[in-house]
Amino acid sequence: MDVYYAAFCPHRQAYVGFSHDAFDKDVIVEEFKKISMKAAENAINEDEDNPEDDDGDDVLVTTQSRNKADSESIALGKHYFVFIFQSCTNKRPNMCFISARYCVFKLSHQWIRRQLELLEPALAFYGFIVNAEAFDGASENRSCAMNRCTMTFNDLCGHWLLKTDCDNDTDECVEEDSVGILDDADLTESCENENEVVVKQHYEIDVLPWYLPIAFKHPSLDGVNIIVTGDGPHALKKMRNAMELSGKEDKKRDLTLNGLPVQLRMAYDIWKRTPDADPNLRAQIMLFPKLTREVFLLNSKSRMRTPLAARAQGNSVVKMILKYHDLNNKRASIDSYASFILHCSMTDKWFDILNAKTEKGCDVITSANHRHIYELLDYVNFLTQWKNQVEPYQFFPVTTYQD
Repeated sequence: MDVYYAAFCPHRQAYVGFSHDAFDKDVIVEEFKKISMKAAENAINEDEDNPEDDDGDDVLVTTQSRNKADSESIALGKHYFVFIFQSCTNKRPNMCFISARYCVFKLSHQWIRRQLELLEPALAFYGFIVNAEAFDGASENRSCAMNRCTMTFNDLCGHWLLKTDCDNDTDECVEEDSVGILDDADLTESCENENEVVVKQHYEIDVLPWYLPIAFKHPSLDGVNIIVTGDGPHALKKMRNAMELSGKEDKKRDLTLNGLPVQLRMAYDIWKRTPDADPNLRAQIMLFPKLTREVFLLNSKSRMRTPLAARAQGNSVVKMILKYHDLNNKRASIDSYASFILHCSMTDKWFDILNAKTEKGCDVITSANHRHIYELLDYVNFLTQWKNQVEPYQFFPVTTYQD
C-alpha cells in the first residue's frame, strides 16, 4: 500500500502538495546537498563582496563547490576519436600503437587538422615519421584531408605522364605510345640522375586524375611529403551501395558503363534461380557458398560488412553469371552482363592487391616499379574512362571516386 504525505503551508493556510517519498533517506540527503551547495555559493558571493572578512575557514567548501559546478557545466563527450600510428614494411615486423585519443563533445575538420599538426611533429621528434594518412569516410575526415592537400597527383607522379614534347638537345620529337611497355634493354640502362625513376608504362593526360590533390608537406620535416590515402573497404562498400540503389524508381543514380547497366539486382535475379537459392536443396553441396541471400538483399547491418560487399563484386558473382545467365527472367544474353562482369573483374583484382592475397597471385608491394602499381593504375584508368563517358548520375559519387 502506498502512503502519501501532504504538505501544509502555515502562511497560506492550505495544502500545497503531497508526496510519497518525503521521508525517503536518499531524497532527504539529496535535498541537504542542494541546500549546502546553495549555502556555499552564497558564501562565495559574500567573500567576493567583502574580501577583507575572509579568514580562510571556508576555502575547502568553496573549492569543492567550484569543482562540482565546473564538472556540471562541462558537456559530456559524444565522439571518441583515436589516432593510430602503424608501420607498413616487409623488412621487419610491423608496429602499431595509439598515439593520441580524445573524447570530445563536438567534432569538426578544423579540430582534426589542429590535432594532426601538433601530433605529426611530436611523432617526428621521437623518430616516428608520418608519410601517409588514412581515414574512414566521415565528412569531417574528408574535409580535413582535402583542406590540407597542396600537391596533386601530377606533382608526385608526373613521371608516368606521357610526354610528347620535342627534346631540347635534338630536333627529334619524343612520342611514346600511351600505356606502352618499355623494352627490357631500356630498363637495364642506368640513369644519369640517381633520383630519376625509370617507369615501365606511361599514361595519357585524360586517363588518370592528374589534377586530384593527394599530398602535402610535412609540418616539421623538410623534404617529406604526407600522402592522403583512402579507405579501401569503405570505398568497396560505397560502390556496392551505389550498385544496389542503381535503377530504382525513387533513386536518380543509374550506373551505366558502355551503354549497359551495372546493377546489383542483375546478379540477384540470376542467383535466386540457381540451386543454391532453393531451400529444398540446402542439404546438398552449394556451387557458390560465398553467395547467400544477404549478399544481395541488404539491411542497415549488412551494409556495414565489408566481406558482403566484396562478394557482391567478386569473382564468384562472375562465375555464377557465366554459368546461369540463361536463367534470368528476361532471357537476356551474356552480352547484357558485359559491363557488370567487367566492373566485378576489375574491382576483385583491385581488392586482392590491397589485401596481398598470395592465393590470387598477389604479393606485397616492395618497390615503386612493382607490377601491382601499374595494375592499380589500370584500375584508376578504368574508373576515369567510365567517369568521362557518362553523366554524373550514371557513375559512382565523387567521394567514392576519390577514395
